[in-house]
Amino acid sequence: MAEELKITKTVVFDLDGTLSDDRHRLDRINDSWDDYHARCTFDKPYQSAINLARMYGEKTDVVICTGRPEAFYAYTEDWLANQGVFPVEILMRPKWNSMPTTTMKLGLLLDYFDWCPDKVPEPNEEGTFLSSKIEAIFEDRRKLVEYWRELGIDCYQPREGDI
Repeated sequence: MAEELKITKTVVFDLDGTLSDDRHRLDRINDSWDDYHARCTFDKPYQSAINLARMYGEKTDVVICTGRPEAFYAYTEDWLANQGVFPVEILMRPKWNSMPTTTMKLGLLLDYFDWCPDKVPEPNEEGTFLSSKIEAIFEDRRKLVEYWRELGIDCYQPREGDI
């Protein structure tokens, strides 16, 4: 008899290009990021990734960490609920934040897990901290996949994305 799956750490999913198929709105990026994001309600789900998020959600905490601005929180929450995905938290780009997505997502996750070093961190200390909290990250952007892996976090790339 197989042993029951036990996961004690959080599983993190990116949204656009990982859980949702945003290809129909990629042409809007150069015109307006707001227009690109506003069209998210029409995204089709990547069903295999949705199924994984649901499966993990039955066993442990699932967090969505996305570069989407907070202004689109309601759209995002509704879209996820329509797919049967109910994360414990949706971490989104704060208003007026124009940091590169890599830096922004790292900051969101460090804040979420209450990382407060009392000194200047040693190299890769953030990664060591996050890998103790995160079981895995699902992300489509190659740069972010490489970044999470460099920090020692298991990162799975369901499809190639590079916007």
